[in-house]
Amino acid sequence: MSKVGKNDGRVYREKTCPLLLRVFCGNFGHNSISDYYRGSTPTNELQVYTWLDATLKELASLVKQVNVEAKRRGTVFDFAIVSPDLRSPSYRMRDIGSVRSGFASEADKIMLKVCTSVLHSVCSSLLSFL
Repeated sequence: MSKVGKNDGRVYREKTCPLLLRVFCGNFGHNSISDYYRGSTPTNELQVYTWLDATLKELASLVKQVNVEAKRRGTVFDFAIVSPDLRSPSYRMRDIGSVRSGFASEADKIMLKVCTSVLHSVCSSLLSFL
C-alpha cells in the first residue's frame, strides 16, 4: 500500500511502485474511440512509468523527451482519459485538461489521481503545434 503525503497528496515515490500509463500521441486530434474496441489499441502508443501524483505538466515533459516535434514552444498537450463505459460494452473519452509548452496554467497542476476513476484507464494525448 502506498503512503500519501498529508498536505498535498503527493506519493512517496521512493517507496511506491510506479504504474504503467499508456499514452497515445497524435498530431491532428485524438484517436477515434473505435480504435480502442475489441482489445485493439492505436499504434501511436508511448508507454510511461509514472505515479498517480504525476501532473499533466510532468506528463507533457515525458512526451517531449521522446517526441522531437513536441519540444517546440507553444505546443499544446490536450489530455483525455479513455476508459471502459461501465454501462455499455464500449469505451468513453473524457477530457482532463490541456497544457501549453512554455506557458503556465492551472491545468499544469492537475494530477492523474484526481482524473482517473478507473485504474486501468488509457491516457490519450493530442499534440497541437502553433
